[in-house]
Amino acid sequence: MFKLLLSLSLLLSASWAISCKELNTDKKIRDFVKKTYESHPLLRENTSSTMLIKTNERGSKKQQMVHSVRLKEKKRSYFIKGENAPKCSVTQGERDFICSECSYTSNTLCRSYKGDESSTKIKGTNIDTNDFKLLESPDYVNSCVKAKKKGYLKIISKKVGGNSAYDKIISYYDVQKNINVKTNYYVENVLRKVYQFFPKYYTLIKGEWVSTVSRVRTVNGKLNNFSFETLINVTKDKKGNHLLYMTPKDDPKIGSRISTLFNTNQ
Repeated sequence: MFKLLLSLSLLLSASWAISCKELNTDKKIRDFVKKTYESHPLLRENTSSTMLIKTNERGSKKQQMVHSVRLKEKKRSYFIKGENAPKCSVTQGERDFICSECSYTSNTLCRSYKGDESSTKIKGTNIDTNDFKLLESPDYVNSCVKAKKKGYLKIISKKVGGNSAYDKIISYYDVQKNINVKTNYYVENVLRKVYQFFPKYYTLIKGEWVSTVSRVRTVNGKLNNFSFETLINVTKDKKGNHLLYMTPKDDPKIGSRISTLFNTNQ
């Protein structure tokens, strides 16, 4: 009985509905958007996950397996399979590194880098975590409106400063789960990029909804007119459980060796 009550409590806490009535100021919208980052493995402050990443660039298809770890300001992406294997990228605060030889818990032959090799971009994809940071940036003014589709709300972010290429961003959220389902990026009112997170592929872990399947497209005006597509699937173990951990140390591939993940010999 206790376990049943606990499960119901977690489900209810994860399903508290939000509305534009609560999101009636720019600050409240920014806080809400930042909170929804917790539902994305690549944006959470603390998480460990193994993902299959497939790309399609103008008909050229590739795939790679990536082990991603985020520990507050520290980030690590280890390319297990694919053209970038066995490399890894490591970020510690403002310092970024590329290591040529890596495993789940070790990094060797590391070099620091700056410039075009941005640590906010996932190598070989069109994913840039800075795209989401724009939604909480003072360079944009936000407003919340009810979406046409029942059970969703829409946040419109209009650029008022800064040097971002996007002058408008429109995001859609499931009001029951408080999760992002789609974010559209516009340049001069032309759709240029779309991030999609599919509600049926969110999973409930420790009372929090987390995305396990997502898609990113670089487009020219329409969703299906794309030049680059990235598909992300959080992989599963033999028992059908997602290889997704809300606390990195709970990942059996890391365990007690979490302190070695970010060593770069620098």
